[in-house]
Amino acid sequence: MKENQLKSTIIYLSDSRNTPTNIPYRIKQSLIEYETNLKVDFLSFNYNDLLRLLKIILILIFNNDEYIIHSHHLKSLIINSIMKFISKLLRKKRIFSYHTFHCELRRYSRLKLNLIYLSKFLIDDFSCVSKNLKLNWGNFLSQEIKFLPIGISNKEKNIILEKSKQENYNNIFPNEIENLIKISWIGRFEKVKNPLLFLKSLEDINVKSNKKIEIIFAGDGKLVPIFKKELKSFLDLNIQNIKVKYIGFQDREEVMNLISKTNLYINTSSSESFCVSANEFLCNPFCKLILPNIKNLKEIYECKRVDFYEVNNAKSLRHVILKNVEHFFKKSSKSYQNIYPNNFLIYNLEETAKRLVNSYISVNKNYKY
Repeated sequence: MKENQLKSTIIYLSDSRNTPTNIPYRIKQSLIEYETNLKVDFLSFNYNDLLRLLKIILILIFNNDEYIIHSHHLKSLIINSIMKFISKLLRKKRIFSYHTFHCELRRYSRLKLNLIYLSKFLIDDFSCVSKNLKLNWGNFLSQEIKFLPIGISNKEKNIILEKSKQENYNNIFPNEIENLIKISWIGRFEKVKNPLLFLKSLEDINVKSNKKIEIIFAGDGKLVPIFKKELKSFLDLNIQNIKVKYIGFQDREEVMNLISKTNLYINTSSSESFCVSANEFLCNPFCKLILPNIKNLKEIYECKRVDFYEVNNAKSLRHVILKNVEHFFKKSSKSYQNIYPNNFLIYNLEETAKRLVNSYISVNKNYKY
């Protein structure tokens, strides 16, 4: 066995399903690609996976295998803490518990924050996905939190880049010829993602008769029935030259195709820690972005290609949309090839995998179980 080879089995715990849209699942995949000899399992919160988790606990009772348990959300953090507690009761059972924060503190109630605080006495190491979160969670837990940049893979970035170039260069900027700007919203249809805010911001938008706006909503979630009802009401307004369409959940290839055809990406979240979608749309050099003025997002994405508006404020969002629409129709050959935020290159899954493997190896060498 190599000196730096991990002996532990790594188990990823996530509140979400093991799909390509799940960030912990993507991180798990990038780990395997980065270090092919790793033993990495993924457990989400369904009946079958909980049975597998029970099996692992039983194995712990009778064997002395080494495990690194890496949780990503509150439910999985609680399970991680319980597993660590069991390992302490059994003594000598080798479990290292690791947790990554993907959310801001204000997303949690006082009860949930108390549970997270108590976990500090069981979880061995914490990380987070932005420097602002690192500061806030570090102050809350009164301990050091590691910074773990995430994003998408460099392979996916290159695919989006090439698709975007083909879409624009091969078709000689078709959107300009048609006086058409394509705007996209993509994500989970949940309260925190606030898709209804975008619809509300469109109600008083006036577009010149020779200009057209095409807006695509993509994704799935609990708010879809409400959104469809509101969308129908919006379409009944019959606002000239604005076409709005909901296309539902998209697979990974369809998402990259949508990104490559987008001129303006809009995010309406009331809370974000990283926003992987923004990371994806920046890979299209012909696309600008509109994001809510959230400190974590400004830290990561502030640059000339990104405009910010007041959180949960439809009037502010409307103003920024109009500014970008007018700019689009006035400026030709809109390539932003060399305009990216500072440190954009570190936000990728290869860097994530590299940092995690180094951290896990350090655990194997130095941690006293």
